[in-house]
Amino acid sequence: MNKRRLITASLVFTVLCLTPVLVYGQKEPPGGKADTPQSRPSLLIINGSASTKVNFSLKNGDGNWVDFSLNPRKDRTFSNTTNIRIATEDDNTVEYRLEYGERYRIYWNQAKECWDVTRLVPK
Repeated sequence: MNKRRLITASLVFTVLCLTPVLVYGQKEPPGGKADTPQSRPSLLIINGSASTKVNFSLKNGDGNWVDFSLNPRKDRTFSNTTNIRIATEDDNTVEYRLEYGERYRIYWNQAKECWDVTRLVPK
């Protein structure tokens, strides 16, 4: 029984003594804020169509393209993405560089006769 108490006391002592060291050793992100999905840079993409689901692809830097879709008049916030690509009606694509903190609308460009992307002016 004394051996069990000694082991339990040792474990409690170890936890109490090492916890401040582990917490102190953690790096604080720049600006002192925790790195959460809400604190990461993001951008908003809106489907400007009232009736058509749009398909598009996003990538981050030199990464791979990942396919997404948005239902009519829906939007979605993305982080870790730098480029957008949309297939046009004639199997060509339009591709644009995106900037964090901005809002973008996918719409049917009547003049070009294809799906296109525009950056929206801040509110």
